[in-house]
Amino acid sequence: MRIRLSGGARAPCSLLFTGSPEADVHRAALQRLLDDAIELLEEHHEQHWAAWLRVGQHQLSGDDPYGPDHLLRAFGGMGSFNDLLILRQNGHRIRDRA
Repeated sequence: MRIRLSGGARAPCSLLFTGSPEADVHRAALQRLLDDAIELLEEHHEQHWAAWLRVGQHQLSGDDPYGPDHLLRAFGGMGSFNDLLILRQNGHRIRDRA
């Protein structure tokens, strides 16, 4: 297993575990969760956050050290993913229940 710590003004500040079977399992699970989240967001026409998650997903699949940091930046602060409400009033597509 190789561990790389990077940081700096414009570099990610995270640990990367590569070549670890456990890390690969967790990365695959995260990829599946991102697939589900992107699908849900696109179903409701929430393109901004779907695109944000897709970028993070792409970075993770390419072992880009910025992937985890990109995803974490979606949370916290005003206007973050935490503030997202799927509502008709926000322009989202909501289907009526059958």
